[in-house]
Amino acid sequence: MTLAEVCPCAALANPAWLVPESQEYLHSLSPLLLLRAVQAWEEVPAFWLPILVGIPYTPLRLALAQKPLPPETLLRLVQDPDPGVRAQAWARPEAQNEPVLGLIRLLQAMEKESQEVLPKALAFTPRGPYLEILLARHPATPERVLREIARSKNPFVLEGFCQREDLPPELVEALWPKLEGQPQWAEALLQRDLPPDLKARLYVLVPQRATQEALAALPEAALLPWLEGPVHLRLLLAQRPGLSHALLAR
Repeated sequence: MTLAEVCPCAALANPAWLVPESQEYLHSLSPLLLLRAVQAWEEVPAFWLPILVGIPYTPLRLALAQKPLPPETLLRLVQDPDPGVRAQAWARPEAQNEPVLGLIRLLQAMEKESQEVLPKALAFTPRGPYLEILLARHPATPERVLREIARSKNPFVLEGFCQREDLPPELVEALWPKLEGQPQWAEALLQRDLPPDLKARLYVLVPQRATQEALAALPEAALLPWLEGPVHLRLLLAQRPGLSHALLAR
């Protein structure tokens, strides 16, 4: 670890990082340290590639996308959730060859919500974050697949779901753990025609958007979550005209 901090380029290129005893140290490495190594390497050591493409630090993946890469790594980077990383990966000379070029064309067609390529997109594996975003957005994606993507570990699919015209309450429920981690998308969903109880719960995630006008549009039965919500919501409740004695007592 000390050598890696002093000389990241040389120390991190050592295959000893693959030894089982090194795994705990591997996962504790700073993304900034890894970034320094990737920027210094002319060619990234092969054993690092499957690790680096999955690290949730965008500048690191962006630096990786600028290096010579094999097709299996590019297939993942062209599906990166970050548009800057994708753009860099799509522009690589190696990306103009198959199978990467075929995937890029598939993604471009899905961006236009093409019906013809949807079966191919549904069958494609491994399905990366960006393909899942596009599937979540596509109006003809089967409900079974939408539920599967909503419950996946990919937090970025909220972007695709929030761009859909049709978003049933059941999907919003399935997305709830992701919404709690990214409340900015809850704000976008408040513009949707959703059941009052679901809309009231969304305000708990973005209380700064709650107003007396919003409160007036919600039935009292939907407001119970506000009792345990942030102070701003409880203040609005306390000021609501005609509040029932039961709720006021709470």
